[in-house]
Amino acid sequence: MTVLRYLAVAGVFAVFAVYLLPSAFDASATRAPAAAAVARESQRPRVFGYGLSRIGGLGAEAWRWKYIQEKRHARFLQKRLTRRVRQARSLQQSLRDTFMPGYWVAIASCESGIDWAYNGSSGFDGGIQFHPGTWRANRLAGYPAYAWQASAFQQLVVGEIVLARDGWQQWPACSRKVGLR
Repeated sequence: MTVLRYLAVAGVFAVFAVYLLPSAFDASATRAPAAAAVARESQRPRVFGYGLSRIGGLGAEAWRWKYIQEKRHARFLQKRLTRRVRQARSLQQSLRDTFMPGYWVAIASCESGIDWAYNGSSGFDGGIQFHPGTWRANRLAGYPAYAWQASAFQQLVVGEIVLARDGWQQWPACSRKVGLR
């Protein structure tokens, strides 16, 4: 027990001596007068290439590194802003392309889960599940060859054409399920 007390007291004394009496362990106190003059010389203001001066502060390399880091961060923020502007424009375009009446949302939800690029193994594709023959017969000039390649707006245009010609019979199960027939 006494050894532990001795070690505890010695540890407290060591902390007191190092942190509260730093001059006792300062290497500059043992320097020659010439060394003290050199130390004072290093405390004079230094001017760096960036118009910054510090007394005993960061050296030129540290300021250069800080400048580079700030430039990198500015480029990072610019890229992020550009990316967000692009995302906002893309969202705006997709909202413009996908504005649709509620009955098409219900049909697309039932048919494909509102996946306009759906290319199913059943032979029907697109958001409202066109048969390839129906798509070819009713698509407008300049529209893609398959419904899954077309935008939502293009699929809705063809859907309106098919609806006007045949009615809801082209979507028998889902039109009944959502209450359109």
